[in-house]
Amino acid sequence: MLELLPPLQRGGTLSSLYLVSYMAFGVPTLVAGLLVPTLGLKIVVNGYAALVIVLSLVALALLLRSRIKRIHRAAAAA
Repeated sequence: MLELLPPLQRGGTLSSLYLVSYMAFGVPTLVAGLLVPTLGLKIVVNGYAALVIVLSLVALALLLRSRIKRIHRAAAAA
């Protein structure tokens, strides 16, 4: 991905990618830590696991949908 960018934009793009990655892991962890005293560890862990499962299934569905569209376009072009 970086080789497609002009050299002067690579550093900013890579730092943005790192920022998004750290936020994706850090924010849910902080929220879970704040919820533990109120809801309890077991409920928070189960909720967090359920959220990860749901988001994974959504990502899988979107991936499959994009692949099916790509296959249909390739078949129509042939």
